[in-house]
Amino acid sequence: TEGPKIEDVKIDILPLGDGDEFAQAIISWKTDKPSTTQVQYDVGLVGGDYSKSSIEDTSLSTAHTVIIKELEVASTYHYRIVAKDKRNNQTTSNDYTFVTPEKNKSIWQLIVRSLEETFSWVKNVGGFFNNLGKKAQ
Repeated sequence: TEGPKIEDVKIDILPLGDGDEFAQAIISWKTDKPSTTQVQYDVGLVGGDYSKSSIEDTSLSTAHTVIIKELEVASTYHYRIVAKDKRNNQTTSNDYTFVTPEKNKSIWQLIVRSLEETFSWVKNVGGFFNNLGKKAQ
């Protein structure tokens, strides 16, 4: 009569590649007895609605993994885990929150931004080379 105990919840947010439009998250957890696998989630902070969910995997297991795709970049999401045992006793986990990464910038953009933050004169380097080119003509 008691639902599965959900424990050892982990999340990995995958880094965005240059051409990626959406973020992805891998959520994994364990249950104390064989149960189904499903994650409910939505944009926003803890306690909001859960308008989206992964497809329920009805094969019973104690080790669970779900990959959530097509997440908006630079956004906050909240999620919870739903597990049912073979007698349909259901457990819903606590609410968890994660933030998806921003789109990656090129290594050159990251270096220049770092230099600009460290050395204020770096912002004028582009103008210096433009003027140097004009003087050489």
